[in-house]
Amino acid sequence: RVRMPNRMPVGNCGDLEAAIEELSAPIVLKRDRTWGGQGVVVCRSLEEAERGLTHLQRKRSIRSALGRLFWQRESSALAEDFTQSAPVLQAEQYIEGEPANCVAACWKGEVIAALSVSVIEMNPRPIGPSTLVQIIDNPEIMRMTAEIARQFGLSGVCGLDFMLERGTGAAY
Repeated sequence: RVRMPNRMPVGNCGDLEAAIEELSAPIVLKRDRTWGGQGVVVCRSLEEAERGLTHLQRKRSIRSALGRLFWQRESSALAEDFTQSAPVLQAEQYIEGEPANCVAACWKGEVIAALSVSVIEMNPRPIGPSTLVQIIDNPEIMRMTAEIARQFGLSGVCGLDFMLERGTGAAY
């Protein structure tokens, strides 16, 4: 079993109200196809969620798309920025805790090698790319990584993000 926070799609303010009702504040808004915390907003109230929704739905500038294309080698940047479709957004249950991640080398759904780390520092905090990590031994993260690799038949090097729940240590 892979433990995941509850989540639901959002596209408008009515969806936000339903998400806060269903998931309880705070919630996390996430924009698909983003990384390093760029498309994530933690919202502690409906007002914050409405501002977050507006921010995440905004189309990126051509300058931003070119930067993603040339500096980050993100080949989907231009195609994504010139489509007419709105970005896909999710509201997710907020898990109070510490971030962790796992990098795994997989072949045809089997984990060949993996390394888990807890995040000591990130910039910017509280949501951003990891800048200092510590290697950890977390059997639950390794078990869930193996299950995800198996379910999706992963091959290659994969990175998975986790949240270690404060108080229980449960990995989400």
